[in-house]
Amino acid sequence: MPEIFVGSVLRNNQGSEFVIEKIEGRMKVSIRYLDIHGHASVEAATLIKLGSIKNPYQPKIYGVGFMGVGPFRSAIGSIRTPEYEAWKAMMSRAYDKSLHARNPAYIGCSVCPEWHNFQNFAAWLNDQPNWGRSGFELDKDVTKAGNKTYGPEFCELLPRRINALRMTPKGREGLPPGVSISPNGKYRAQCRDGSVCVKLGTHDTKEDAFMAYKVFKEGVIREAADEFRSVISDRVYKSMISHEVTP
Repeated sequence: MPEIFVGSVLRNNQGSEFVIEKIEGRMKVSIRYLDIHGHASVEAATLIKLGSIKNPYQPKIYGVGFMGVGPFRSAIGSIRTPEYEAWKAMMSRAYDKSLHARNPAYIGCSVCPEWHNFQNFAAWLNDQPNWGRSGFELDKDVTKAGNKTYGPEFCELLPRRINALRMTPKGREGLPPGVSISPNGKYRAQCRDGSVCVKLGTHDTKEDAFMAYKVFKEGVIREAADEFRSVISDRVYKSMISHEVTP
């Protein structure tokens, strides 16, 4: 076991270096971690010798996420908190390669450095007026199409229906989204609104079929913006009423 004396530099079992700053009697020792956060704490000498003390700023989640120091907890008893579940899911979408293999749409996503700290993310969540309401989800690109970064600059809590409506499926067999070829060789247009698939007729050209899909889809999105106006922010509302569906 390592010897403990003022000025000695040691490591815990996870590899975090710390320095002994003060010895307070036989059992308590003041330490400071030698990383950019410089977290200081008072620890039991026996735990220091065993290397079992923990650095709250050591990245454990996908090599970037850490708990930090603050009021928010990962679990109460054996039950994970909603804040931690939301944070872990976000980190997974950004950094879990096995998830990327199943859902390539998340490839290239990242989380802003501020939200690598669970405490910061949880504080932001609790400041959102829709936090805790059933049916709301974290969204990163409603205010900036194609955005791949999770952070307070872009993210919003949205009703699940809005999230689903804004998704435009990829066209199949070289056709625009919402368009397929009917048995008679013409182009069929249809659009899903929730669990309902709305048929928008057959058309002579794929361009006309796509235009029918585009007009209907944009109209549904604008209607949803008005429906949820009282629970979405101004920037989300403006983004939705100006949303343009492209091939």
